[in-house]
Amino acid sequence: MHPEYSDNNQYHNDIALLPLKEPAEFTEFVYPICLATELSQENEMWLAGWGRTETGPSSPIKLKVLVRRATKNYCVPLYRNIGRRILYSQICAGGEPGVDSCAGDSGGPLMIQVGLNTWYAEGVVSFGYGCGIKDWPAVYTSIPYHIPWITKTMKHYLKRKLEPRQVTLY
Repeated sequence: MHPEYSDNNQYHNDIALLPLKEPAEFTEFVYPICLATELSQENEMWLAGWGRTETGPSSPIKLKVLVRRATKNYCVPLYRNIGRRILYSQICAGGEPGVDSCAGDSGGPLMIQVGLNTWYAEGVVSFGYGCGIKDWPAVYTSIPYHIPWITKTMKHYLKRKLEPRQVTLY
């Protein structure tokens, strides 16, 4: 968990890295993804998850939906009106009725597609105001903003795990 995370209703630094005991077995549901190191200019982004569908139960199948990036000029005042501060470390996307991340999707990726088969995770599902409410984009933790913390944490973990061998990340 990010050392500056606080669930004080703002969800700043809402990101964690989980060490796995065993290497992940890749399937159609578990697949590696590139981490974005800078925010793209893409307006179309994808969500994937198993969260609730509108007011229904969690979905038993993986869902993928296209959302549009919302500008900070739009998102910041909207959330300020309900007592939430949106920072540079957060991304807003969505706002179409019935098309959103929802309960059960937290921690899932906000992705962009580059070319035919390359995907980059640019955000992590954090919170929103309801689910799929018109004109209310959801809020995502920015991966590019947190790349220095991710890199530092991974180097520290790998160094501890593999000492005395030298570890180099490229």
